[in-house]
Amino acid sequence: MLTTSMAFKAELVKLILKLIDERKDIIASGNGVDDFSKYKHQVGFIAGLAATLELCEEAETTINKRERGA
Repeated sequence: MLTTSMAFKAELVKLILKLIDERKDIIASGNGVDDFSKYKHQVGFIAGLAATLELCEEAETTINKRERGA
């Protein structure tokens, strides 16, 4: 059984991954990236979301260590 915290994290990760995929599709299709600055914006947005996923993992690791008394 998932705790509320675990369920929240799982849902948040799914939503972030979905948003990353949507932004990748925008880049791949060329729609909305008709100049380099718009392309950079999309790539930066994806990088920011990827960093957010890394922070979620880091926070989870920190909490798990704290709960184990490490």
